Amino acid sequence: LPQDSAIGAMETVKVAIVGGGLAGLSCAKELRSRYGLRSDEVLVLEARDCLGGRAKTNWALVAGRGVEMGAELLHGDTQSLVALVDSLGWRREEVFTWAQGDGGPSDAPVDGGCGYYYLGNEQKLLRFDADDPDFRKLNELLWSLSTEDIAAMGDSDIDETLQNWLTRSGCADRMMGLAKAGYANTHCCNLSDIGHRGAAIEEVGWLVDGEGDSRLGERTFADVVQHLADGARVRLSCEVLQIRYSPDSSSLADVECADGLRIQAEHVVLTVPATIMQGPRIDFLPPLPPAKVEAWRHVRMDTAVKIVLAFEQRWAPEDCHGLICADCVYPEMWFRDLQPCQAAEGNRTIGHLVVAFATADFASALQDLTIDKHVEGILKQLEAIFALKDARSLRDSFVGADLCDWGKESFIWGGYSCPTVGFTLEMKHELAKSLGNLHFAGEATSDSAGMTANSAIDTGKRAAELCSRTSTKAPRGGPDSVGDL
Repeated sequence: LPQDSAIGAMETVKVAIVGGGLAGLSCAKELRSRYGLRSDEVLVLEARDCLGGRAKTNWALVAGRGVEMGAELLHGDTQSLVALVDSLGWRREEVFTWAQGDGGPSDAPVDGGCGYYYLGNEQKLLRFDADDPDFRKLNELLWSLSTEDIAAMGDSDIDETLQNWLTRSGCADRMMGLAKAGYANTHCCNLSDIGHRGAAIEEVGWLVDGEGDSRLGERTFADVVQHLADGARVRLSCEVLQIRYSPDSSSLADVECADGLRIQAEHVVLTVPATIMQGPRIDFLPPLPPAKVEAWRHVRMDTAVKIVLAFEQRWAPEDCHGLICADCVYPEMWFRDLQPCQAAEGNRTIGHLVVAFATADFASALQDLTIDKHVEGILKQLEAIFALKDARSLRDSFVGADLCDWGKESFIWGGYSCPTVGFTLEMKHELAKSLGNLHFAGEATSDSAGMTANSAIDTGKRAAELCSRTSTKAPRGGPDSVGDL
């Protein structure tokens, strides 16, 4: 979306939205489509030179087809992003839920596919339905988090790491590597940093999203971003330095940007990631209350690395949708067959993608590797896991690769949020709580559970509703309408 060249050095709007990711764009669209604000009454300020935030689609690997380097999987079948995609008539592909951190393993194969689990120290490969008592025990313990009585856990200082809780609950030592790779890695955190109570809060919150995983068919997250951004007024490469807000909403908020732009607004919606909220990049006047600061302190947003390898054809088991790798360099991989298409460069055909995903300490150990080193490491790991008799077929089939190190992406600097030891339900409410005419959105501020694209979209809609409470325009479609979203 091109920058609005008509924006001057001083602007007065009804709502200024800081951040042009899914939350910010969702908020802007909701304000226009449901609450009737004009495009010139809403302004989106994005520090980067592009929209989408942690949704990033690559077009340089496969000719004419986008490859997701950021958000990709849609978790749950009753959540808002699935509803949006279905309402637009976009095709989704159902996939097996392999990662324990996403609620896996699924109970049965999905569309003929399932999950595999590799124990690196034992050089043993398990299917999701393997008759291994320790494997079943690990999955049952992690599933039980969603049945915890959060209210009974209270808001006391008594908490423990998820790793300690698993050990105390009888998880076998030989399964701890799978817990790190299949649960903690998916949560973008280390098992020794995730709080037991915080994990339970998130797991209970995710219940409202339904079951199962899916991904977009021919469409991409670039289409989602474009749909949400359609009609928005945007200022790109516009870093916000200071927000002066009114705790009692008695005066306009004032936003100052690094490029000299100054905005006065009835409301400011802040949708930046946890890494920005925890740093000194934005000066708040008055300072954020101690309770808000403390809540953000208990949210961790570690780095994340995503590497996509393109092959001419599939060589892994036909039923393998996803793979969790304990005690390995790359903790999680997933596989996708494509209709044969041309590579963006050269004349080779691409029919299969492999995605390697690493976060937190896994990703930190990989941060200085070149793309060639990543490719070699992933190929060697796959050769060992599947005990390929003809490793040459794997390497000969390889076409190309790309990576995104989210820890190095400006104004993002990480993957997504995760609650740490000491996180409480009250802190979760505090992250979402408005301060007068300053409102908060983004996956970390979700009322239910964060870490997902749909939670970002939902918080943007929530912020729009909060802004509308003092708006002179009534919402379209009544209180239960979801408008264009």
